[in-house]
Amino acid sequence: MADKTSSNLRNTLKIYDVTGRLVKNFLLPTGYSLLPTTLSWAGTDDQGRQVPEGVYFVNLAIDAEGKTENYEISEKV
Repeated sequence: MADKTSSNLRNTLKIYDVTGRLVKNFLLPTGYSLLPTTLSWAGTDDQGRQVPEGVYFVNLAIDAEGKTENYEISEKV
């Protein structure tokens, strides 16, 4: 049985455009972190290019105790 440690748990926040293309991927601290996490997106993609105005979908995946929970919202930029 594999032991899950804070080094192999992944919490991610991914931003997609309306076509479903991944625009930005943030790797967040693990659930073991005691510090609150604040994230700010400057409207750029993973290559640092400004993205056009429009609607973007955000997926927050939290891996806790071997289960992944997903949350989705949409936001107009």
